[in-house]
This record gives sequence, structure tokens and C-alpha cells, in this order.
Amino acid sequence: MHKTIFFDNNATTPLLPAAKKVMFDVIDLPLNPSSMHAFGRSAKHILEDSRERVKQAVGADDEYQVIFTSSGTESNNLAIKGLRDFKVLTSEIEHASVISAVGQAIIPVNKDGVVNLAVLEEICARESGKQKFLVSIMSANNETGVIQPIRQAAEIVHRYGGLIHSDASQSFGKVDFNISELNLDMTTISSHKCGGPMGVAALVFRKNIPLAAMMFGGGQELRYRPGTQNLPAIRGFAIASEVAVNNLNNYAKLAEIRDYIQREIKSISPDPIVFGENADRLPNTLSIAMPNVSSETQVIHFDTNGFAISAGSACSSGRVDLPHVQIAMGYNESVARSSIRVSLGIDNNMEEAKLFVKVWGNLFTNSNNSKAYKE
Repeated sequence: MHKTIFFDNNATTPLLPAAKKVMFDVIDLPLNPSSMHAFGRSAKHILEDSRERVKQAVGADDEYQVIFTSSGTESNNLAIKGLRDFKVLTSEIEHASVISAVGQAIIPVNKDGVVNLAVLEEICARESGKQKFLVSIMSANNETGVIQPIRQAAEIVHRYGGLIHSDASQSFGKVDFNISELNLDMTTISSHKCGGPMGVAALVFRKNIPLAAMMFGGGQELRYRPGTQNLPAIRGFAIASEVAVNNLNNYAKLAEIRDYIQREIKSISPDPIVFGENADRLPNTLSIAMPNVSSETQVIHFDTNGFAISAGSACSSGRVDLPHVQIAMGYNESVARSSIRVSLGIDNNMEEAKLFVKVWGNLFTNSNNSKAYKE
């Protein structure tokens, strides 16, 4: 089998060697943090040390606490559903785990996929004094990579007495992220998005947030999330979070590769649309539409030519659903359904990018019968 070049790091990231090592250090031991004997005490130490490492990695001060969950989806659901008697307001470009939990997204974005702060303020002003409310806005979009003005959003929300949650699953470990400096009340981070194992994530939130558990059982995770902790995964997550924060400079360098791909594709065809091109984006992410070629066709073509890419979020059980992010940005369905996402990792290089551009050009030429492409 030929080697497949992995350009789908926003779906998941390869497990970091450092994370894998610490997981193997504990996986064979009978470590349950709730046990009272020596093994239990050792497990408890590993758990609390991991909690502190994640807390520091995300920039949380003593106002915050960290609980571990099974996924970013669970963390988002707990943040939203755990606030009883709160009205929840969210943007039109959120991950499905947020929009589905809220039921309706009403905060619009502009053509570049950036949340409209003026409308956000109007909505907050309208809700202020009527009822308790939470605003949930992701810090960076998983499909376009567009970074949101979270600090300004937090100022607006707090001005009108609301709470703010941000799903930082895509931004944490790729760009600088500090929950204390952003003045967020809650944030979600996900292990497998930053080089850790799947099956574990965290919700970081202020200690005074009136959060209620959604599940019932023992007293694990500060009574917010009962069930025996997945200690090997938590340990791997903690170490990966530290490594990711220390590797931000390496992620920043990916912008050069991303911009090369973008530039070369635009020289091949005058018509491709780069979603969020004029906005601040994650350095590794490129969402681009190929004229007259469906997302599915592109994904299959790249797969058969040795590249793993995606048509958007990887959370739809393999389905290619209606691209709600591009639709929210004002593009029609035809354009939205011709978009793909390229998301690079720190192991990708310029030679792979050059090969990717060639494969893109071949498909574009064959599909559009264009003379614009030259070998």
C-alpha cells in the first residue's frame, strides 16, 4: 500500500511520541483514582498532576477548575446543558455538538466567517435583565480556520451580565490560547486535536459557575462527571497539551505551506474561493472550493492519489452534510458543496504541498477542460 499523506489534522492529529510513552507507563497498572490503597493513591496523584498540567497549558488561574470528559462533544454539552434556566445563544458556524445542544444558532458571521460583534451586542442588550444567558462562540472554526474575536466577545457578553463559553478544540495547540487573558467563563479543549489520544477532553470553567452534572453516579471529577476516569488517556492528554503549547512556533511555520498551496491553486484557476481568505486564520487550515467539482469527488480523487483531506467536519459518521459554515458565510449551496478542507500538521512539508497542488491541478483540468493549468 502506498503512503498516504495526511492533510486532515483538524479531524484528528497523530499521537505524539511523548504522549504515547506516558500512556504505556500507566496502562498496565491497576490504577483507579477512587481506590484507597497504594495503587489508588498513585492513580490519584497522576490524575491531579495531569489536571494541573492541563490547567497551566490553557492558561487558567486559580479562579478556574478542570474536569475531564470523554470528548469535546461531551464538554460542549455539559457547558450548555449543565447551566439550568439559562438561555443559550450561539453563532451560525459552531460545531454540531454546540448547535445541536442549543437548538438554534442566531449570531451571524460576515463573508469572511467572523462573528458580527455589533449584532452580538444587540442580542446581549436585548437579553440583559430578562433572564440569565450564556453565549457560546468557538475560538477558531474547524472548517475554515477563521479565528474569532473572543476577547471582544467576552467583553460584550460580560457587559450585559451574561456568561461566555468557547469551544477551543481547534485553536488550542495551534495558536496562543489563554483562558484567563481572554476572560472566558468556560472553554472546551480536546485531546486528539492537539496530539493526545482519542476518548478524552476537558472542560475548564470558573469555580463560581452554577454548573450541574448531566450524569449521575459516583463523585468523580468534582461530582460534575461521574464514572471511573480513563487514566492512561488523561495522562497522555496532559503531556500532549504541554508539548503542543511548546510547539506553537512549529505550527506557525505551517502558514508558509498553506499560503503556498493557496497561491499556486489560484494561479491554476482564477475562480477558486478561499473561505475566510481575508480573516485571521489558523496557520494550518485552508478551506477552498474547486469550481464545478463536488467535495465528494475531490476527497475521492485525493484519496486515490495518496492524500487524506476532508470535505469539512469529521463528526458526521462519514456523511457529507450540508456545509452550514460556508452557507452561514453567505455562499450558495453549489459553492459550499464544492469546498474541501486542507489541515496541515507539524510533520508536513513543502514537497508534499507541491505534490498536492499538482494533484489538485490535474483534477481541475480534467473536470473543467481548462487551458489555464500548465504542468
